[in-house]
Amino acid sequence: MKKVVVFGMSCVGKTTYAKSLGLPYFCFDYLFPWDLIETFPEITIDKALKNVIFQCEKENSYVLDGWHLADLEGNFIPEDCEIHILYDSHKNIIDRYRTPVISSDQHFSMYKKWYWNIDEKNRHKYYKLCFGRELPEPTTYEHFNNFCKL
Repeated sequence: MKKVVVFGMSCVGKTTYAKSLGLPYFCFDYLFPWDLIETFPEITIDKALKNVIFQCEKENSYVLDGWHLADLEGNFIPEDCEIHILYDSHKNIIDRYRTPVISSDQHFSMYKKWYWNIDEKNRHKYYKLCFGRELPEPTTYEHFNNFCKL
């Protein structure tokens, strides 16, 4: 039994990586009720995250492709899940965007949230860190910490 949640910014390669693991696949963006949260205040992000996990937990093993910036600490992720964080340089990620990017610093604030706003005390939760293109290579915590200091 293996459960994985893949963290990372849009276009970092989460879907390609998640599907390469050979586990039942769930797409976060499909399960998360983005439109309902904006329409109905009683549907909170916390409730929506719990429901995403509820849907995944119907399987003994799974990989969930994505998560929400509101829970970078992984508070709503089951304890028995591995968190895999995929990261790459901002330029490489922006180069993979399918929509036009007006300036090179576009989406940089989101990039910082995904990679630099992960509290130091929570980094120990990450089971596997992956860097690069296509099917990323596993790296060390030291590499990730050095990357975040750039």
